Amino acid sequence: MPSAFVKHLQNQAAAFENVDGVQLMLASFKRTVDFKEALENERNKINADPNLSVTGKAEKVRELVQKHAHEAIRAQLTAKELANAIDSRKSKLKLPSSNETNVAAALLRGQIRDRFAKMGSLAERKVALATETDPVTIEAILEGPASLSGLDNATRDEVRSKAIATHFPDQIARIQRDQEAAQIARFAADDLAETMADAVGIPKNSFGEFLQAAVPDRRHLEADALRTAEPLAT
Repeated sequence: MPSAFVKHLQNQAAAFENVDGVQLMLASFKRTVDFKEALENERNKINADPNLSVTGKAEKVRELVQKHAHEAIRAQLTAKELANAIDSRKSKLKLPSSNETNVAAALLRGQIRDRFAKMGSLAERKVALATETDPVTIEAILEGPASLSGLDNATRDEVRSKAIATHFPDQIARIQRDQEAAQIARFAADDLAETMADAVGIPKNSFGEFLQAAVPDRRHLEADALRTAEPLAT
């Protein structure tokens, strides 16, 4: 029977069942959850075997987890590459470039940066930017280094993110949806690793060493994860 946490994840995943574009994340999630259930069934059979001693049961469970360690690695790598592919797609969203041949427009953008630079504090600039919707002002801020407008890099990045969200609303909505679905797959992978670590009596933060020893060569798993996530990058 699924744990309360897995049931919670399944309920979240159910909300995406009829949504186009999230099949890769849901497939990864389902594979991880199905494997965890099968693993726990096998573990329960071992623990219920009256012919095995306590030590014998522990050894059998350890052998079971070692045999299937690649599934934990696969789940982790796939979740990671799904997230990376979505981030890659987001990084490709670029704002239109300024018309460098329009001298008057360039001077205006320079004046806008000067106005921000002359404000009394970064906090004042942030307040001004929080309600700023004029695309020319946003373009002026992003055109030059943060220092020209008296901003720090973090604030300038926030301005860029806001501008991209405004300019590409449909793409950003899709990216956010995909990120939510990918997060479900990541939570399932983390839960599987925790379950397997618990089965062999290893702290979760040390389970990576166990997996490395069980599957020292994971190149094929890395390649599979990259292949699985590749369609999400475009």
